[in-house]
Amino acid sequence: MEREWAIVLPTRDNSGHRIRSAVLEDIVRNWSEHFGGSTAWHTAGCYSTGEELQCEPGILVESVRTEATAADIAADERWVSRFAADIARLLGQQALFEQEVTGTRTTFRPGERLAELPADLLEPTAPAVTPTESFARFLREGTT
Repeated sequence: MEREWAIVLPTRDNSGHRIRSAVLEDIVRNWSEHFGGSTAWHTAGCYSTGEELQCEPGILVESVRTEATAADIAADERWVSRFAADIARLLGQQALFEQEVTGTRTTFRPGERLAELPADLLEPTAPAVTPTESFARFLREGTT
């Protein structure tokens, strides 16, 4: 069996202050350690108050569990539920979006890991950064 799990993290608190990158990085690290990896991207969570649309910047973190047994999935359900509740409390949120998607089919296609791509595939003025530096930039960029 296979399951996809997702959680949306706010990038700002309820008064509009930006949440520290290190705090969000730690949350994503814990999520990724549980699932063995994740994909994260900027998003906006929107809801209607009945009179106006409210949208808040966030980060969607998603992982896929492949070849999971029913026991693995049940354990993930419990873990994600606790994790989301803990993060909601930590970040002062009334609620936090978490999702389990069934019926996902993910295929990993083999490739070849290169330490660095050929120069003609890289931006000429962009210096190399470590994955940690890259993630910190990702957390800072795209949020308002």
